[in-house]
Amino acid sequence: MIRTSAYTLMIVLIFGLMESIILAYDYFTVIMLALFFTVAVDILIFNLLETKTAAGLRMSRSIRTVRLAKGGITHITVTLSNSSKTYIQLEYEDELSETLLAAGNRGIVSIKGGGTAEFEYTVTAPFCGRHRIGPLRVSLTDPFRFCRQSIELDSISTVQVDANPPAIESARRETSRRISARTGIRQIARGGQGYQFFRIRQYAEGDDLRSIVWSRYGNTSGDDIYVKEMQEERTREIIFLIDYGAGTIFGNRKRRMYDDIISAVLESAGEVIRMGDRVGFLFHSTKHCHYIPAGNARTSLTAARSFVSDSIPEGRFLLGAGIREARKRIGKSTAVIVISPMLDRQNFKPEMFYLLSGGSVSAVLLRTGGYVEENDDDLRMLLLKGVAYGKDREVRNICRFLSLSGMRTIMSSAEELQTRVMQAWAYGRMINAGS
Repeated sequence: MIRTSAYTLMIVLIFGLMESIILAYDYFTVIMLALFFTVAVDILIFNLLETKTAAGLRMSRSIRTVRLAKGGITHITVTLSNSSKTYIQLEYEDELSETLLAAGNRGIVSIKGGGTAEFEYTVTAPFCGRHRIGPLRVSLTDPFRFCRQSIELDSISTVQVDANPPAIESARRETSRRISARTGIRQIARGGQGYQFFRIRQYAEGDDLRSIVWSRYGNTSGDDIYVKEMQEERTREIIFLIDYGAGTIFGNRKRRMYDDIISAVLESAGEVIRMGDRVGFLFHSTKHCHYIPAGNARTSLTAARSFVSDSIPEGRFLLGAGIREARKRIGKSTAVIVISPMLDRQNFKPEMFYLLSGGSVSAVLLRTGGYVEENDDDLRMLLLKGVAYGKDREVRNICRFLSLSGMRTIMSSAEELQTRVMQAWAYGRMINAGS
């Protein structure tokens, strides 16, 4: 591709050449002819040779570690080979997903004819999910930089980032326990039918004779009878309906919405399971519909972490479609907790009132204000904060509408998200939703 500066220079040289010929400036004519032919030959050689050189470029990429903990660093080595006989100097940039941070993925490299060149750079993965590395974009220019040819070496690699490293997971678990303690929720054992021992009590009329503890017979008054009572198996089923649309990627270099949502939900789910309830997940958008049935910590939480580390939010999240999908897969009494920033425009149809009835659905809506990228440009910061404020006001109106529709809905900042999720679960436990 010939740059605009080259076209401009060629026009100036042509006009200068014509003027020197008309005015009979012999020396000036020679200079104009020399400059004109120099530029023309440079452009001609570039278009004839460099195009063939670009076709001979090959690349390979090696990643030291493809599965990382959140916040982990990996090293990437890219090898470029030049199968032509021409010496080339090129600019390169290895494109990355916007959720990755890189140092050294762009620069300039020279390759001899038939030779190879390597460059290495580091990537930091601060957010969970499956992240793209590539393609590699290469630009060739002539010595005078009159022409430029950009090509894309279509080699795509990925890295997987787990939801929480052990240190963060331990800290969040402790936070969940403090929240459950503050709300007064405890796992209370009840006597009834089950397999775990609860207590031994004195015999009452109607008790099953098979539960008599004969070793305790007559311990007190000589003819008193005691029976073994088992712990009642009474659990609730909770389904976390998670907004997994592309809008949740919104954020800055330090935090992203989807990452905060996933971390808060997984740690809250672990505490909910510890309190005796069963937990499932539904990651939903127009591109994702991944359902994990309610189970114990070893099954549902492991499956959720596996899905999160191997995917990235895509598509749009529609509340009505998400709840409808959840209703198809769960029982009528199962409690549903929705976590979403509601960044996609919703279509609230009359059937929404039916879907939200019964009190078993609650929602936590995430504010966008805490995710605005800090910037030195005061005007840009003012505009971004204005947009975020407008979106928060829209979400506040959605919150009121859903509350009037019979769905308990609360708004939350990024810092309070885990607390709000635990409060939504505690409210459902109080009204016995999901039992």
